[in-house]
Amino acid sequence: MATETARSDTGAGGVSVIRRVLLDNGALSALVVLVVAMSLLSGDFLTTQNLLNVGVQAAVTAILAFGVTFVIVSAGIDLSVGSVAALSATVLAWSATSAGVPVVLAVVLAILTGIACGFVNGASSRTANSRRSSRRWRCSRSPEGSRSSSRRAARSRSPTPSRGSATRSAAGSPYRSSS
Repeated sequence: MATETARSDTGAGGVSVIRRVLLDNGALSALVVLVVAMSLLSGDFLTTQNLLNVGVQAAVTAILAFGVTFVIVSAGIDLSVGSVAALSATVLAWSATSAGVPVVLAVVLAILTGIACGFVNGASSRTANSRRSSRRWRCSRSPEGSRSSSRRAARSRSPTPSRGSATRSAAGSPYRSSS
């Protein structure tokens, strides 16, 4: 099989390189295909106005994705990003229109709202994680702890009943007789 792969790589030359690039970069390849198809189908697709419109609409999502990247890389997960963004946008819109706050101050208020929500989320998840880890530590250090669970596991793996449970009645035994 390795010789077939080597032959196909050397025989096709440029075709195998294009194939490898397309397979390795699936999402980027799909994006390029979509841009080419849409520009051929519509004359308005590659205009400056349309590209600016797409950029403005994608900016909020890109900023949120950039922030979530750090959360995911640090082995955490935060599902409240969209909710916090919506709350901050609501605070911004309400304070700038209904409350009559200047726009610059409304933006600062919205940012402070997002920071406060992030602080509350971080503090609550840290508290929950410390409780969970201390509970694990206590369970692993209990006097019966892992010994009793290993006995239970050994009993469940054993095909025959142990410790004289064969003499128990069928109703009282967890092991049913096959008679």
